[in-house]
Amino acid sequence: MSDDDQTFAALRARKAIHPDWVRVQGAKDKFSKLAQEFYEQRYPGCEVTFGVPNRENIRFHCNKALDVYFRVQARGASWPEDTLVIANVYNVYGIESKGPLLELFDFIIMAQEEVGYFNLGFEFPGKHEVPLIKQFGFKRLEHLAGGWTISIVALKEVIDAGSTCS
Repeated sequence: MSDDDQTFAALRARKAIHPDWVRVQGAKDKFSKLAQEFYEQRYPGCEVTFGVPNRENIRFHCNKALDVYFRVQARGASWPEDTLVIANVYNVYGIESKGPLLELFDFIIMAQEEVGYFNLGFEFPGKHEVPLIKQFGFKRLEHLAGGWTISIVALKEVIDAGSTCS
C-alpha cells in the first residue's frame, strides 16, 4: 500500500459511517431522477441534463438554477460512503444570496431517505460559497483539506430554525 493509499485509508477511518447506513442499490440513478423531478417542477421549461456519470461523480445541470457535481456513495474519495458530497458547483445563479443554495439543500434533505446518506460534504467551496455554507452550519474538516461537512439532521434543524434566512 502506497503512502497516499495509507493516508486516505486513515482519513476514512477517522470518520465512522453512520451505524444505520445501508448502501442503496442504484443510488446515483435515484438521485438523478429525483433531482430532475424537483428542478423541472420548480423551473418549468428548464433544460435539465446529466453529464456522463463516472464511478464517483454525477453532473447535474439545470440551465435556470445550477450546475453541480455530486459524489453519491463514493468509495474512491476520502469521504465516508454515507456522505453525499457536493464536489463542485458552477454558475449557481445568484450564489451570493442564500436562495439557490437553500433550494439545493431543501432538495438534498428531501432525497436523503430514498438515496441513503446521513451527511452532506462540500469539497473546496469557492469564495462565494464559504460564507454561505458557514451560515448553514457546515464545519471545516481538520483531516481533509478543503472539506466541509454537516449532518443532514443538523442542516434541516438550521433551515427549519430560519437562522440562515436574512
